[in-house]
Amino acid sequence: MIKMNVPNGWRKTRLGDLLLKIEGGGTPSRQVPEYYDGDIPWATVKDLSDDNYKTDTIEHISEKGLKNSSAKIVKKGNFIISTRMGLGRGFINKVDMAINQDLKGLYPDKNKLDVVYLMYWYKSQKRRLELLGSGSTVKGIDLKLLRSLKIYVMPLEEQQKIAAILSTWDKAIELKEKLIEQKKEQ
Repeated sequence: MIKMNVPNGWRKTRLGDLLLKIEGGGTPSRQVPEYYDGDIPWATVKDLSDDNYKTDTIEHISEKGLKNSSAKIVKKGNFIISTRMGLGRGFINKVDMAINQDLKGLYPDKNKLDVVYLMYWYKSQKRRLELLGSGSTVKGIDLKLLRSLKIYVMPLEEQQKIAAILSTWDKAIELKEKLIEQKKEQ
């Protein structure tokens, strides 16, 4: 076993110990068209991409669709992940957003865990999550496994600094990719 030197103030803990709750979702009946004529963003695995933040979704549901299904609203500023298909992918919702049953809304205890740090950590676990996933046709993880994942945490201020550095790098990469695309067009 590899012994790691862990900086002072860092500790390894279960993800579940850092979350206030995990919210599941659902799908309104496709047989009722008025469930899908609303303006509530409704996230599904189709909305998972490399984007770290989302302000809208491909599909929308109505208030009636929300009330007549197990779809739930994840309050803005939390982290939405897939627990079936697309393991290791997720985004921070910039607006309140409903989710279907393949997604979960993670509500970090903001006194213990920075949501942006959580997002970067989770996305860094993509390969591990894929290996942990079970199922013959569609790989998934259950909530017990999700809660038991080990994560290194450090003081909140340090988490925020790490998240800010990673965000800066992401912006630089995005800018570089845009410049490359512009050069190709020229």
